[in-house]
This record gives sequence, C-alpha cells and structure tokens, in this order.
Amino acid sequence: MATDTPLDLIYQHLANKLRHKAVQLKGNAIVGINYVVTPLPPTPSDHQVPTENKYKVSCTGNVVWVSTDGPTPLPKPGTLGKHA
Repeated sequence: MATDTPLDLIYQHLANKLRHKAVQLKGNAIVGINYVVTPLPPTPSDHQVPTENKYKVSCTGNVVWVSTDGPTPLPKPGTLGKHA
C-alpha cells in the first residue's frame, strides 16, 4: 500500500475544500482542477537560521452542474448569448 506524501495530503485537503465550495454553489462536479505551488521569499528571521524553503499551494477549478438527462443541443452559430 502506497503512503501519501505531505504534498499529496495537501492536494487532497485543497480538493476537499474545493468540493465543499462546489456544494455551496449548487454544483455537482468540478472540472479543470489546477494546483499552483509558489515559492515564498525568506522572512528576515529565515536569514539568521537556515531553514527549509517555504511554499504556498493553491487550488482552483470550475464548478459545474452535470446533467444526466441526455445531450443538450448546442446553440446555432451566432445565437450564443442572444435572448429569444
């Protein structure tokens, strides 16, 4: 059985937070999940004592509503965004 790394656990935590937000927004799926790892600059106290590098990890995605009612016809070209 594989052991999750600390980064895997962070990804899981962020995905769960995103899932909770999707439910609040009445979505039932998330597509295009993207993780960004950004290195943080050292703080003044970091210069005195050597420490490990620090990073910020963020997670974004698009909350959508997926329907199982069958395919929805695409709008005709040139009519997208126009009201009938």
